[in-house]
Amino acid sequence: MRALRYLLIFIVILVAAVVAIPFVVPPDVIASQVVQLTKNKTGRDLTLGGDISFSVYPDIGVSLNDVSLSNPPDMPNGVMLTTGKMRLSLQLMPLLKGDVKIKTFELVDPRVNLLTDVNGKSNWDFSAPGGGRDQPSDPGADPAADDGSGLGEISLDDVRIVNGVVRYLDETVGTAFEGTDLNVVLSLPSADSNLNVSGSMTWQGETVELTTVLGPIDQFNRNKTTNLQFQAKSVHLTTTFNGIVSLANGFALDGDIDTQSPSLRKLMAWTGKPLAPGQGLVDFSATAKVKISGGEIFLNDAKIGLDGMRAQGNATVNTNGTRPLITASLGVDQIDLNKYLSGTEPTGKSSKPNAAGWSSAPLDLSGLRAVDADLRLAASRILYDKVAMGNSQLSVTMKGGQLQANLEKLSLYDGAAAGTLSLDGSSNTPSIAANFSTQSVAALQLLRDFADFDWIEGTTKVTANLTAVGGSQKQLVQNLNGTVQVLFEDGAIRGINIAQMMRGLGTNILSGWSRSETQKTDFASLSANYKVTNGVAVNTDLRMLGPLVRLSGGGVVHMPNQWLDYKVDPKLVASLQGQGGAADLAGFNVPIIIKGPWSNPKIYPDIAGILDNPAEALKKLKAIGNIDPGKLGLGADQLLSGGGDVIENLGENVQQTIQDTLNSDDNGGVGGLLDNVLQGLGNNN
Repeated sequence: MRALRYLLIFIVILVAAVVAIPFVVPPDVIASQVVQLTKNKTGRDLTLGGDISFSVYPDIGVSLNDVSLSNPPDMPNGVMLTTGKMRLSLQLMPLLKGDVKIKTFELVDPRVNLLTDVNGKSNWDFSAPGGGRDQPSDPGADPAADDGSGLGEISLDDVRIVNGVVRYLDETVGTAFEGTDLNVVLSLPSADSNLNVSGSMTWQGETVELTTVLGPIDQFNRNKTTNLQFQAKSVHLTTTFNGIVSLANGFALDGDIDTQSPSLRKLMAWTGKPLAPGQGLVDFSATAKVKISGGEIFLNDAKIGLDGMRAQGNATVNTNGTRPLITASLGVDQIDLNKYLSGTEPTGKSSKPNAAGWSSAPLDLSGLRAVDADLRLAASRILYDKVAMGNSQLSVTMKGGQLQANLEKLSLYDGAAAGTLSLDGSSNTPSIAANFSTQSVAALQLLRDFADFDWIEGTTKVTANLTAVGGSQKQLVQNLNGTVQVLFEDGAIRGINIAQMMRGLGTNILSGWSRSETQKTDFASLSANYKVTNGVAVNTDLRMLGPLVRLSGGGVVHMPNQWLDYKVDPKLVASLQGQGGAADLAGFNVPIIIKGPWSNPKIYPDIAGILDNPAEALKKLKAIGNIDPGKLGLGADQLLSGGGDVIENLGENVQQTIQDTLNSDDNGGVGGLLDNVLQGLGNNN
């Protein structure tokens, strides 16, 4: 647009030469006068090629070839404008009154080089012969009284730029621009009216269609802020703007903007600032009151859409660094992290553990390297795989691929959570660190969504400090280290009824124990502390207090293999009145083994453990179940009399029988395991 000002001044110089010199003067003499006037007025060198032609009736016409105009003398050597052909037609009668009425003006193959140097001076500024806007001026003069052009009334009927090239370099901020295949049609009814521009150009290999209404144009020529309506449309971006523009101190905008892009990634690549490879950052839209100045974009009252998420608030984007820096305070309807993690299906299908184990799909956090950010977010929902978090407040900083999230408030499955989460995507191997605590969270929903584990219900309090490094979900689990403290309250172990199993030991021992969807063991509290090393969580202080059962024990949760190996000692309470009071325990104290894949572990009595004191075990069996040990083939007389050799052989046989049964693919379930064990006992008679 500033190039237009030069063109208008240049036109006046041409007209002045035509009016001042008799029409019979040869064209080359007129051309030399035009060159000298240009030098006097602007301090610049104007070069005109051969084949200059003039006409005076019915309109004044000028045809020039190979025209060039230099930069101002106090700027680097170079040309601001070159053009292959320049054709001009002006109405004669208005010109005699000092008005410029351009009927046609055509630039063919123009090359415009716009420059703002390190001192902030622009080569398109004609306010002084030196071409710089910092030249001293008369302190008593009205800056609005003269635009430096000496123009009278100006109008443009048909102005065209054909096959042009525009280059722009701002050395103060390092901004560079080049547009080619520039084809533009301009109209300007008068100097105090709007300039209308429509056309297209090629930028970065894509065609951009442009429509602009700028004015009043006399204000723009005086380096004043000017109204601007603008639309740019390309395959990557459609933007409309309505506000004001200024070039007095570099490019600046202030107004309302509406932007739509089908892919933010492709858009940034097109603008020459590609984002790091990764998932998401596709569908983008924004409406806001925008202010652009000095490489910074300020968005107020913004409504932003990205990858199906919607946000409102204020934001600033600084593009002066190696990566865009986003500073924002936003309210978000949801933050869907699944959009940015490879290995997660866009349909929301989980990549969590299943029968085949943890996912080995590459985990790519390199998208975190695309931008730096300092964000304060309030989100109605946060999604990670199947885990859904509710109304939340968090602050997020991102720098160089490292994300630090401070969870100030997080609604999680009817409870709350707080803590910090760190994601490091700065290298090819991601790392994660979490330090958090939860209160009153619904355990069943959390464990089911996070790990496909549905054995426990109730409310839970968790305190965790964990770190992991790995290029996939599987590697992260294998390299998980830290500590976890868990407390479940007012819940149940789903699928088994420990009290019923123990009290029915005498009658059900041959059918074995199996998990049933209709069974559960209620508890008032269930607690455990874990030390996690390379994905293996070891616990030695498992405690459960329930209305009918007390339980203690310990074991291992092998997360890489999704495997449980626990031994617990349940004790039955004589009555419901025993809960919460003194331990009123009765019945047969039989240790229980829980072993196998956590989706379907085997649960069986620790018979080998019972045989640590087989005589006492047989007395208990006989007392609680009216069992005749002889009918079970247990060798009652020998066991009750404490025969040492028999007991020793029996223990070894039982242990081997259990191991063989568990390792078999066709063991008939737990019932089959017990049958084999009892047969082993009988074989020791």
